[in-house]
Amino acid sequence: MVRTDTKTEPVKNLFQRNTHPDWKSGSCGISVESTFQRGDEDTGVWNTLFKQSYIDSLQKGYPSGIITFVKDFNNAMSAENPWKVLDGGNRMRTIRDYMDDKFVDLNGNKYSELSPEERAEFNNILIPCQEITIERSDPEKTIADMFIRLNTKTNPLRHGELFKAHGHRSDVWEIELSKKIIGDIWTSQFTDNNDSIKIIREFWETTLGELRETSRCDTLAMMIGYIISAKTSSFVYFDKRYKNLSNKLSYAGEEPSQDILDQIYKKFREFLDILNNIDDKSIFGKTTKGIPPQIKISPIWKKVCEGTMTQMDRKKFIDFYNTLSVNVSLKNKYLELFKGSNSETSTGKIQKIVDFILFER
Repeated sequence: MVRTDTKTEPVKNLFQRNTHPDWKSGSCGISVESTFQRGDEDTGVWNTLFKQSYIDSLQKGYPSGIITFVKDFNNAMSAENPWKVLDGGNRMRTIRDYMDDKFVDLNGNKYSELSPEERAEFNNILIPCQEITIERSDPEKTIADMFIRLNTKTNPLRHGELFKAHGHRSDVWEIELSKKIIGDIWTSQFTDNNDSIKIIREFWETTLGELRETSRCDTLAMMIGYIISAKTSSFVYFDKRYKNLSNKLSYAGEEPSQDILDQIYKKFREFLDILNNIDDKSIFGKTTKGIPPQIKISPIWKKVCEGTMTQMDRKKFIDFYNTLSVNVSLKNKYLELFKGSNSETSTGKIQKIVDFILFER
């Protein structure tokens, strides 16, 4: 069972533990840990108004919630490892940024513009805090489970943020492979033997545009959908919803076979090769951060991920999409098939579109 110590800390102590070099790197330091927190470590997901409102609540003595810190058994006794923020990362960033003069409060004042008395009063505001230590006997998913439960009550996490939390120890290979393909803000523990991933990433960016991560990890969620559907050869898992994919993720520390990796890489190359031969990719909709809309790309990916794309099918798909730019009537019939769908579409609907492309037109 986890050990919990509940106490109050002055604002100034939290600021120093998070920012001062002599405090931050030691056992009492605090890291706004980006491996499972929302957004990146520097900015989080709060806008300026949210930050101003939080500072105003502190100044007025309003309830502001408990900030929760965590260490697991791997580093609980280490003097070199700080506490990680489990819940309250945006509040910690707000305190840091306000005391660093990065925004004004609701009264129009930066921290440095407060009077000495006002600064002293702000510095000594007490914040309720919890420090949680994960025991060796606790399940390996304890930190991720606590984070998810804390953040799915009033301000739900996005699917990518749930995956990020699930893989916070960097030991779930599908998540690490997704990070490796996306690149951008991610560091990944996945080893790229023979430069296979590098080649796929470069081919992807040439074909669909530069891969980037969103502030709430939407690219990660969709890339995991590509990988799991390719791994299982099942279009059902071409999804980005955590609840639909989490039970298809490997156990922590489990390694993929080379055959499984070769299967995934082959399907990515096949998919991108087809797209690369289509002249006008605007038919697939606006690509965001290198990711095309799920529903519009689904007819091609369904055949590819299921492993049923023959050479004749490949030629038919390419010819069909290249014809749409000059055949308005055919294009209208094609687009009509998507009506009534959202970004998460049924297998049956996509199969009808596949049949239209291959047989019915």
